[in-house]
Amino acid sequence: MKPSTFTTFVSVADSPDLGLKRHLLSRTHFGFDLQTLEARSNMGYDACVEQILEGTRDDTLLPLPDILNENLLRRDKSPMDDEERQRRRATLRQARASLKVWWVRQMLTAPSQLREKMTLFWHNHFVSAVQKVRSPLLMARQNMLFRNEAVGNFRRLLESIVRDPAMLVYLDNISNTKNSPNENLGRELLELFTLGEGNYTEDDVKAAARALTGYSVNRTDGTFRFDVRQHDFGEKSFLGQKGNFDAEAIVRIILEQDATAVFIVRKLWREFISDTPDEEEVQRLAALFRSGDYEIRPLLKKILLSDAFKAAPNRLIKSPVELLVGLARMFDADTVLAEKIAQGCRILGQTLFDPPNVKGWPGYTAWIDTQSLLRRRQALAKAAGMLSHTEMEPEPELLETLELWLLGTDPLSEIPTTSVGAAIKAMTEDPVFELK
Repeated sequence: MKPSTFTTFVSVADSPDLGLKRHLLSRTHFGFDLQTLEARSNMGYDACVEQILEGTRDDTLLPLPDILNENLLRRDKSPMDDEERQRRRATLRQARASLKVWWVRQMLTAPSQLREKMTLFWHNHFVSAVQKVRSPLLMARQNMLFRNEAVGNFRRLLESIVRDPAMLVYLDNISNTKNSPNENLGRELLELFTLGEGNYTEDDVKAAARALTGYSVNRTDGTFRFDVRQHDFGEKSFLGQKGNFDAEAIVRIILEQDATAVFIVRKLWREFISDTPDEEEVQRLAALFRSGDYEIRPLLKKILLSDAFKAAPNRLIKSPVELLVGLARMFDADTVLAEKIAQGCRILGQTLFDPPNVKGWPGYTAWIDTQSLLRRRQALAKAAGMLSHTEMEPEPELLETLELWLLGTDPLSEIPTTSVGAAIKAMTEDPVFELK
């Protein structure tokens, strides 16, 4: 960051609601620079929300790594010799690493940070992992699905996910046949993706699995394939309804349940407001979500304009991606650091495209324990090299603005006043910086 950055700045006193706008930016961005905060100083809060949501229509995307254009899908089951097997493994490792770095670069540069955050949100909701899927190409295509519907429509997203090749491989639906039903996708569709525990029975899981039989993947190009020979066309009883249901019918019935909207709203509440949802407000928002045919953008607008969001005294713990990508964005770091950022996220426990299990990263206080806290502090201290080294002595008003920008509240440690650079380094290493 250039020293000239600090020659002009907005005083906190000149914009009394700047703290609220900072809170909005913190929850909807992977970090933001001081100029972004200043640009909001003369806007009303509602206008800030509208601008952020309108910005999600910008789908600017960096080109995917060229290596994904190579044949990463086996066209046949013919045996490979050792040299070919090693070459293929090396190519897949390189493709996986390239895909992860690509996403970090996208996060660093995306014009719509909210769209990018929601892409990560859906990645951790509809979990798949490249370690099991074994195809970076399929994971890249799934990522495109998440970002296309990031703030779009949950109905379309759900209809697509039951036909998504990466998901079908990850949850073993490619082996789900009428004579040997596999319940993995059917179970997670109900438990983790839509209704939540207690809102379905084991018989519903079995019926969902039968409805998903024959939903598979074309080996030659990795596209969805419906194998009519392996589909169970028999009558099924699912969530109180009977019929010859396929996956599309199962999704339709799921979306008719009040519990689905409640489940999604509760999860979004935990993402944007606090990890202790107000159930009365959740029910109210869920009713609006369902009556609005599961449109996501209007729901996000209601959440961001809600009194609960504005009041939110709760500070949430940044995930490793939010912490490191956010730090880089705050100080306009070069995208050449994307590989190191991706590695840092892995060390801190969040490897993109590789959540730990079908439940995803648990988040919240799970990000912090004795070991991870030490690693996070070490990562932030190491990153100090890319921070401002401005030697100019800070004015009290500038220090106040820097604290609002970087911390949002008073620091826990003593902040030196010898130089702007020393003050910023101390703030980024303060425990409060790890909160959003």
